[in-house]
Amino acid sequence: MAFKEDWWTDEEVQYLIENVMFKTTKVIAEELNRTESSTRHKLKFLRQKGIIGYTPRENKTVFKLESKFDLPIKELLYNMHWIDEKSIKTMSIELEFSRKCISDLMDSLNIKRRGMSESLNNRYKHSTEEERKAITKKANEALRSRGYVPRPHMAGENHRNWKGGLGTYTCCHCGKEFERPPSHIHNPGFLVCSDACRCAEMAIRFRDDNNSQWRGGKIKRRGNGWEKLKLW
Repeated sequence: MAFKEDWWTDEEVQYLIENVMFKTTKVIAEELNRTESSTRHKLKFLRQKGIIGYTPRENKTVFKLESKFDLPIKELLYNMHWIDEKSIKTMSIELEFSRKCISDLMDSLNIKRRGMSESLNNRYKHSTEEERKAITKKANEALRSRGYVPRPHMAGENHRNWKGGLGTYTCCHCGKEFERPPSHIHNPGFLVCSDACRCAEMAIRFRDDNNSQWRGGKIKRRGNGWEKLKLW
């Protein structure tokens, strides 16, 4: 059946043109009390006439948010995520879009997302002592709700692997004193304070014939008659 242009009034066509930028075909069809198939055919006709163009879903999202908040989309998302310190979940609820949509939009705009450590650091930085206690209490309650039970009777000196806490040792290479748990000491004859000292000490200890791969050093002999051949 051929598509009839007189099915649509001028007001409906104008409404469709104005809203196709940030509304889906299904939403427009419901608002105009039209079928989705009829609305799709009308959009196809308007595109063929050059009255409207194709709008990617991401552009519709940007247009809708910028129109609603009267702010550039990059500035809007950056302020909400970094200045107001809102999570992606909170932003998705306030902006009425899915979390994946907000995340993809931030990635396309090169807006870095906060990690868990950055979120906690910012939250603690701007919190009072009472607020920090409340945050810690809430976190502990969340752990208990998942089945975690604190066991103070197995912490510190009560633990079966307790070996006296931090011990003081002397570096065998530079002579500097450092602290380390006794459980981390595996070779008492090779105590170093850093990776640099470890490498330097190993270069000294496993040199020449102390190395398991030592084969006697350089071989200077080059065969019979070399003393005569080297004069050529």
